[in-house]
Amino acid sequence: MKKAGNAESTKATFYLAPEAASALEDAWITLRTLAGPSRRTAVSKPAIVEFALLIAERELAEKGKDSELAVHLLSGIGAKP
Repeated sequence: MKKAGNAESTKATFYLAPEAASALEDAWITLRTLAGPSRRTAVSKPAIVEFALLIAERELAEKGKDSELAVHLLSGIGAKP
């Protein structure tokens, strides 16, 4: 495990659809711009992905099958052939 700030991190590798990779890149650029030069290094792609996953999991726990994640994946939209 690797230390990231004060927390331990576990390496995980996933493939992303081109649209998702582009969205991650766009979010990273936008957040780095919003952060300004002094806080730019605090914005990382792993931090964006980690926070997005935590938000999705929280909504799944609260809303179950009505969460955006469940609706997307269980409706077949997110299923790969």
